[in-house]
Amino acid sequence: MIRNISASEKENVELMPGAGPFLFEAGDVGCLLIHGISGSAQVFRAMGERLAAAGITAHGVLLAGHGTKISDLHNYTYDDWLSSAEKGLSRLAKRCRLIFVAGLSMGGVISLRLAALHPDQVQGL
Repeated sequence: MIRNISASEKENVELMPGAGPFLFEAGDVGCLLIHGISGSAQVFRAMGERLAAAGITAHGVLLAGHGTKISDLHNYTYDDWLSSAEKGLSRLAKRCRLIFVAGLSMGGVISLRLAALHPDQVQGL
């Protein structure tokens, strides 16, 4: 099952086509997918679909200020991006007994930070 997720927590913005976050609900094992700087959840959509087909719930987050025009990034900081990822982790934690996190580039850094901050929720990277 695919669920639509709000594009921005701070403001109503127009996203580029396909850039929005996704949640592919499958089993009780979940994987949080975090894109890199200036990217969007779209880079992980195919991986999310494959994970869900294998029975793993996949959530591709959209970091604050991303998925629109590049100049929008000037309004956000690393703390905003980390907060976006933490909200995604919280969403998965409500429905999954095990959570893994994967990230691309800066998303990899955020993945490591999530594991350090939330060892009770992140079982693997």
